[in-house]
Amino acid sequence: MNEENTLLPCPFCGGTDALVEQLDSDASVVICESAIGEHCACLARGPVGVQQDDGEIQPGKDAAIEAWNRRAFAEHDPATAKPEPGRYVLA
Repeated sequence: MNEENTLLPCPFCGGTDALVEQLDSDASVVICESAIGEHCACLARGPVGVQQDDGEIQPGKDAAIEAWNRRAFAEHDPATAKPEPGRYVLA
């Protein structure tokens, strides 16, 4: 996994045990599976990433990771967050 595809820690629990799951033929989402208790997992889901071109091995994976990392970055440093046009950053 190259640097731009590295997932930042979960903005909800701070965990780093996350995966990118393919939802359908053209979209993927990041899901946090970090343990938050003895029998509990965070299960936070990131924004859905949609396929950007036909050559993607897992459609939407890069977009899902980018959206997750933007949200994780905003959570950890809301003053310097860069929201997408038309979207809000919760702080």
